Amino acid sequence: MFNGKLYTQIDGLAIGASTSGFAAELFMQQLETQALQTFASPPSLWLRYVDDTFAKLKTTSINDFLTHLNQQHPRIKFTTEIESDSRIAFLDTWVNREPDGSTSITIHRKKTHTDQYLDFASNHPVRQKMGIISTMKHRIDTLVTKPKEKEKELDYVKKKLRQCGHPEWLLNRKKRSKRPELEETRRETRSKVVLPYTKTLSERISRQFKKHNIDVIHKPTTTIKHIVCNKLKDKVHPLDVAGCVYQASCKVCKDVHYVGEADRCLRLRAYDHGLITHKEANRAHSLTPAQTPDEPEPEPIPTGLRRSNRNKEKERVDYQALHSGSATRLNVGSSTVALHIHENDHQMEDVEIKILTRECNGYKRGVKEALAIQRLKPKLNEDEGRHFLSKLYGLIKRPPQGPPATIIMHPEHLPKIVKKFKTRSHFKP
Repeated sequence: MFNGKLYTQIDGLAIGASTSGFAAELFMQQLETQALQTFASPPSLWLRYVDDTFAKLKTTSINDFLTHLNQQHPRIKFTTEIESDSRIAFLDTWVNREPDGSTSITIHRKKTHTDQYLDFASNHPVRQKMGIISTMKHRIDTLVTKPKEKEKELDYVKKKLRQCGHPEWLLNRKKRSKRPELEETRRETRSKVVLPYTKTLSERISRQFKKHNIDVIHKPTTTIKHIVCNKLKDKVHPLDVAGCVYQASCKVCKDVHYVGEADRCLRLRAYDHGLITHKEANRAHSLTPAQTPDEPEPEPIPTGLRRSNRNKEKERVDYQALHSGSATRLNVGSSTVALHIHENDHQMEDVEIKILTRECNGYKRGVKEALAIQRLKPKLNEDEGRHFLSKLYGLIKRPPQGPPATIIMHPEHLPKIVKKFKTRSHFKP
C-alpha cells in the first residue's frame, strides 16, 4: 500500500518471503543448465553464488556466450568482467592466476569500502563486539591461501579495529580449541532465552544464566530502522492490523472489559464479537477513497428504462426493521462480548475496541495476552488465556517516571538468579 492505494506485484517474487530465495535458486539453476547445454563451446568452469558467477572459457567466446545468456530470459541480464593483471574479483576475494598456472586467493575490498566497523563504546553486547575480530580471523584462515598474505591481512584488520576503539586484549585473544563431542552435547542440552539489552546489566544476567546451561540472546530495544522507517510507511487502520492483543470495553457498563488476541485482521475478530457489520468486516479500512481537489467528480452513469432502474428514485423499505425492529440482532454470536451486547440491549457503538500491543509470533502473542489479562483483570474473560503464568509476573511493575531499565519488585519475590543484584541500583525494593 502506498499513498492510500493498494498495488499488486505482477512480476518476480516477494522480498522477505520464506520461499522467495528457494524459488529464485530453482529458477536460476534451470536457466543456467539450459544455457550451458545449448551453447556450442560452453565454459570449462562455471561457479555461481546467488547472482555472481565465475566462469573460465576462451577469450574468443566471451561476447557470444554473453549474448547467449541474455537471450535465455527477457528479464535476466548478465554483465561481464574480464581479468586484469592476471587477477579478477569474485565476491569478496581476489582470484590471482600464478605463473605456474595455479591460483591464489586474497581479500578484496571495493573502492567504496570505508573500513568502518562497530565502535567498541557503542551500546551493543560485548559478545557481538568480540564476534567481529573472531569473524575476521575466520575469514582470513578460510579464504587467504598464502601465509604471508594472512599475516598482512591480519595486521591490516587489527589496525582498523584499533581505530574503532577495540582493546588489545580482544585483538590478541587466542582462539580456544573446541571439542566436537562436547560442543554437540551442549547444543542439544542448552536452552535459550531472549531478553532486551541493557548495558552492563545484561552481561551480568547472562553470566548467571550460563551457569544454569542457558544461553541469553540480547535483543535491542530501539533501533534507527524502527524510528525512521515506520514514519515513511502508510498508516494502517487499527481494524486492518493483523497479529495483535486487543481490549474491548463497554462504554455503558462500568469496568466491563474483554482482552483477547487475534491472528487475523482485527476487523474479522470485531465482527465475531458483533462490533461491526458484515460489510465493514470485508473491506479494508486503510484504503478509504480520497479525492484530490484538482480531480473532477465522476459523472453519474445514465440509467436506462430497464425494469431494474424504473424505481431507483423511490425510497426502499427496510422490511427487517419494519417487522423485527432495527435493534434486533439476527445472530447473538458465540463470544462473551456479543452475548453481553445481546443481554443488555446494547448497540455496536456502545463497545469500544482498541489494540494493546502488536505481535506476529503466535507464542509470544499468547504470553502477552495472558499478561494483559493478569494486569487488567477483565470481567468478560472466562479463562486466563492460552498460557498459564505465575503470579510473580503481576508483581513486576514499571515506575510511571523512571528509566526504562528500572524494575520495581519486592525483595522476597525476586527469583534466585536476580537476588545477587538486588543491592545494586538497577533493582529498587
